[in-house]
Amino acid sequence: KYSTDIAAAWRVVDTMAERGFWCQMRTPFEGYGKGDYWAGFTPHSTTGWNGRPDHWTQAETLPHAICLSALKAAEERER
Repeated sequence: KYSTDIAAAWRVVDTMAERGFWCQMRTPFEGYGKGDYWAGFTPHSTTGWNGRPDHWTQAETLPHAICLSALKAAEERER
């Protein structure tokens, strides 16, 4: 449900914020990648910002991109 419902995916964003990550999201626009939605998470207090979150993904829908990038961030934190 989280990867198909924007309200559920937004709860993922809120939970990740509580765990120390902020989220950046983009809607499709021509000239950027495949034209998919894009989301990424970066830990709070990150220095050396280069304009792109550390853990980002593209997907056909925004909820799916949010969930995929949250999984990447959580996996990295486990390491």
